[in-house]
Parts: sequence; C-alpha cells; structure tokens
Amino acid sequence: MIAVVKFGGGAITHKDKDGTLRMEAINNLCRQVAAFINEDGGKVVVVHGGGSFGHPVAKRYGLKDGIKGYESYRGVCETRQAMRNLNRAVVERLMEYGARPFTIEPASSFITRDGELKEYYGRIVELALKNDFTPVLHGDVVLDLGERRISILSGDVIASQLAIDLKAESLIYVIDVDGIYTDDPTSPEAKLIEQLDRGAIESLKLKLVRSTGESSRHDVTGGVLRKLEEGWRAYAKGVSHVYFVKWCEDRLLEALRGTKPVGTIIRG
Repeated sequence: MIAVVKFGGGAITHKDKDGTLRMEAINNLCRQVAAFINEDGGKVVVVHGGGSFGHPVAKRYGLKDGIKGYESYRGVCETRQAMRNLNRAVVERLMEYGARPFTIEPASSFITRDGELKEYYGRIVELALKNDFTPVLHGDVVLDLGERRISILSGDVIASQLAIDLKAESLIYVIDVDGIYTDDPTSPEAKLIEQLDRGAIESLKLKLVRSTGESSRHDVTGGVLRKLEEGWRAYAKGVSHVYFVKWCEDRLLEALRGTKPVGTIIRG
C-alpha cells in the first residue's frame, strides 16, 4: 500500500513568524508516518510545503513572476536554501522515528513550462520506495522551459502527481485546521465539511477566488484553492482516498489506516 502525505507549510511552521518551526507538529507527524511504515508495512512518500521558510523569501524577490534581473537569481538561491533548512528538520525527525527518509530535491528532477509541471524523473521515487526508503520531497524553485526561466513548483502539485503516477491508495493533505470549512475557519459561522464532491469543490473555489483572504500573506503557491484542485485531480484519476486532516492527535495515522479521522474526505 502506497500513500502520499503532504505536510502543509502552515502545519509544520508558524506562518506568522518567518523561519520558525512548529516542532510539536513535525514530531507528531513523523511519528505517525513511521508507525504506518514499521507497524503496518505501508509505504509513504512525504512532501512538505514551504511555510514560513520558503514562501516569505520567494515573495520578497517576486519569484512568482520568474527571473526579472540579478536579484531574482539571488532570490532563487535564498529560497532553495530556506527549503533545505526546513527539509533538514523534517528529515531529522523522520530518521529519529525510524522512517528511513531519503530526500529527493525537485529542483533536480522536475521541469515546468510556463509555470505548469511538464515532466519529472519519477523513477528515482519508485526506486527509493523499492529500496525501503521513505522519499521526502518539497515545494521548490525549478527550471522552466519558457521565458520565465524558473517557476515555484507547489508541494501540492508534486504530491498529487506522485499519487496519480504511483497509483497510491491515498493522498493526505495535512493542514493546520480540522479540514475544509464552509467559510474562514476562524469565523464562528464556519462549519467543517466532512465530505466534498465535485460540485461542492467548485462552489468553494468560487468563494475562495472572490475572497481576499484565500491565501496567507506569504503563500506564493495557491493556498487552499490549489489543494482543492489538486485533491480532486488525484481523486478523478484513480486515487481512492483523498483526505484533509489536521496535524494533531493520530489523525494522519487514522487516514493512513483507512479509518475515518476528523477531517474532510473527497468523494465522487
């Protein structure tokens, strides 16, 4: 059984303070991944977002628009270094819990064209799984075949594409709230949506597009809207279970084991 798990940047970092880890979440999530691997015999691909590490730097240098001058090149280096620092923290905890992590940097294996994923070398992920490693990838700055020269490739896109191509049984987006809500989760009127179908996703997407608060102040990869789009894309292409769960308790492990955790699941 293969599962792809996306650790949201907002779950594993404090997004309101640049470069700060949420160690409670990282520890808890890595423990659950290791338990599924070592107790259940499952195979997991971990993808993590940029949170307060990659996003603020990329935004500061305007990398969403590609290379615009010398400072853009500096921004690429600084953004990639920030992502390596965050990746190191995740990998260290996975290693401590016995999950046998193996980092695969998307910058060296993924290519975009005009901001959209064009191709990637998936064989390395397959081989890592075959050799009993846990592949760990992350959102990254990658080379682009178009005039922009570089693109920011979202971990949400990487996770969904890997889930599709690996024929994973589940794709799990770990976020910093209980799941997907009818409104801003901080609103007293917001209600947790336990199940989403295509129609509900389209309605939510319209609401998010109209809302000025759809993404965090630093998110340069699409926020909740991108997660919904990628989650549905994976489900429509054969991934049986697509979940959105919070990082707390054993919710990730419950989703990995196919029990019903508190959260949101995509259904047809």
